[in-house]
Amino acid sequence: ELGQLEQLAANLELQLEVATETDERVRVLVRRAQIAYQHGGDSERAIGLFQQASALDPASELITTSLDELYRKEERWEDLFNLYYTQLETTEDPARRADLATEMAAISYEHLGAADTAEQYLQFALQSTPGHTRALEVSEGLYRSQERWEDVAGVLGQRIEVSTEDDARVASLLERAALYADQIGDPERAAKDYVKVLNIDSAHPTAFESLRALLEKHELRTQLYDALAFRAKNVEESQRKGIFVEMASLAAK
Repeated sequence: ELGQLEQLAANLELQLEVATETDERVRVLVRRAQIAYQHGGDSERAIGLFQQASALDPASELITTSLDELYRKEERWEDLFNLYYTQLETTEDPARRADLATEMAAISYEHLGAADTAEQYLQFALQSTPGHTRALEVSEGLYRSQERWEDVAGVLGQRIEVSTEDDARVASLLERAALYADQIGDPERAAKDYVKVLNIDSAHPTAFESLRALLEKHELRTQLYDALAFRAKNVEESQRKGIFVEMASLAAK
């Protein structure tokens, strides 16, 4: 196998010498770098070859992907951050810039302990591409780690706004309702989110009971009466009598 690798390396060296097109030279350099790292365990030589390739094509996603894999395996987080920074500086595509900024934020937050830097890049990503799924995911993790519950609610709000599927909207609404109720201590906003879920799916298996428990706990009788009235319109005839009795009891208090 060693002989075969040496022969392959020699062939690639020859291909590099005769290659005239940039794409071909980049491909050969990337292949040599991969062999140096994957078969020779020589990360420094591999990085040097990748850097030669990057000098030829700074915006190459092939180089970025290969270096990303190497840097992550070697846990060279600052190098990985700088790689994406270089890419960010050389691309004009808004979606690509949002992807890069999000990964820089994740690296800053998860590996470099730089939460402020992470937040700056997340804001940039979401301004470039509102509703960017990965940016919202990283933002939520960052804010939860800092117990910034209103900011978490804001992230969930963005998810709700950009969701095109009812199931996804319902999941985010339920998550935000629980956040309002438990972490933020705002039962009225929690109740509004449960009502929004019921407006999407009047037969949702848990939303009404969660809403009822919340309103009873905080003695929000008017809202509970309205919730029961809504429920009565959306259940079988046989279930309505008990709801009407409960409504009458509330009205008498």
